[in-house]
Amino acid sequence: MSVVSRDITTAERRHELSPGITWVGEGPGDPADAAEPRFVELERLEPDWDGYGAQSIDARALRGARAVLGHPAFRDLPAPEVFPLPSGGVQLEWAAGPLELELEVEPGGATAVFVCDEEGTHYRFDGVLPGDEQRLQLALARLAAHR
Repeated sequence: MSVVSRDITTAERRHELSPGITWVGEGPGDPADAAEPRFVELERLEPDWDGYGAQSIDARALRGARAVLGHPAFRDLPAPEVFPLPSGGVQLEWAAGPLELELEVEPGGATAVFVCDEEGTHYRFDGVLPGDEQRLQLALARLAAHR
């Protein structure tokens, strides 16, 4: 599948993760811009893209994933791997050393977080955003340190 390259305007980088919380990507080199071509690919997926009845990717899930990457807390990280979910959601995934961070933005925009940090903090947890921001901040700091 080929990706059509296009300029992304500031208005297109502005996304609302939840009511009243808006983040904006800040230009070339940030994770939001680096992941944008993949988001465009996901927007084009048709129903049953996996051959097992997967849903098309939900527009609110895409907005939520873009919003996450536009947040200042993600500036020090490399662009994540971006995957479609059969439910119509979007998964963002980072791995560095012993640490794995996954964010799943579900259809409708709900965001789940999974962190596995066996070496550093010796824990795994599943959480949701908003709600588990402190644990997420710890994981982000550890990921940035492995960069």
